[in-house]
Amino acid sequence: MKFKAAVLYKHKKPLIIREDLIIPKLEDNQILVKLAFTGICKSQIMEIDGKRGFDKYLPHLLGHEGVGTIVDKGRKISKVKINNRVVVSWIKGKGLDGGGMKYKCSNGDIINAGPVCTFAEFCIIPENRCVKIPKYIESNIAPLFGCALPTGAGIFLNQLKNIPKDSIIGIFGIGGIGLSSYRMAKALKFKKVILVDIEEHKLKQLKKEGAWHTINVSKQDAYAIIMKITKNYGLDYAIESTGTVDVISKAFECVKKFGGKCIFASHPEFGKKIKLDPFDLISGKQIFGSWGGDVYLDKDIPKLTKLVKEKKLNLANFTSKPFSLCEINKAISLLKKRKVNRAIVKL
Repeated sequence: MKFKAAVLYKHKKPLIIREDLIIPKLEDNQILVKLAFTGICKSQIMEIDGKRGFDKYLPHLLGHEGVGTIVDKGRKISKVKINNRVVVSWIKGKGLDGGGMKYKCSNGDIINAGPVCTFAEFCIIPENRCVKIPKYIESNIAPLFGCALPTGAGIFLNQLKNIPKDSIIGIFGIGGIGLSSYRMAKALKFKKVILVDIEEHKLKQLKKEGAWHTINVSKQDAYAIIMKITKNYGLDYAIESTGTVDVISKAFECVKKFGGKCIFASHPEFGKKIKLDPFDLISGKQIFGSWGGDVYLDKDIPKLTKLVKEKKLNLANFTSKPFSLCEINKAISLLKKRKVNRAIVKL
């Protein structure tokens, strides 16, 4: 059977829609998913723009967060069944692991793919890259559970677990991951959250939701404002999600001495380096990276879906109106211009 997919042939060029990729026979550890929706995040844009370093796999498929239905599975698959609705994610969970794919086309071309590639009507994944998703999570929202929510909310589930409720927290960048962190902070009843971004409309919306303080860094100095708000104390915790080294450095600068922690959940351009003052390190400031919020799919996704069901975790205003697969380059362009938090594509 043939299927349609968006293919990256050249960096900094639009994706090419091909309709003649052929579904191969499944291996014992593989699952075939008919995708309904996929999300697009900044990580994928950086890959498209060639900012991940040398890419030896061109042409290849993209996409690492989606939702769909299992239509076939290998003999050793026990975690899920045919007709189960699942979230597909780059983050690993329970089950058999596996590597990338090579899809043949009708004319003999070979298209490379990683373990998860969701800019397509179908994808073949290993067993450990999916998790069942409850019916009450709408399909156009479900891709968030493949990347943005696990990463942003997972920081609180796993890396900032059991911190005091009166902690002063700064979130730098209010895209998909930053917004996930903020909404999780609200779900956990943290009151003192400072939001830092360059988009005034995002900050105004979140201010209406009850954000404690917002800082527009296109107009204000984040460090100066944070020191004023905290009476020169600094942040207890900073979460950075912009993917720029300058903002990671600024977020680290803003945490307090002797115990302040900065966690960055972003992957800046290949070769870029963050700049830190060594004195801040010996003064007790700490900095950590976050690999998908330290999430384990089968343990943490049910926790997040339960919070949604209980109406504690708010997913409003996260996603765009769905684009079609043929409109994927338009969706990518709008995301690059920061017009949407998470672009969603209906497959």
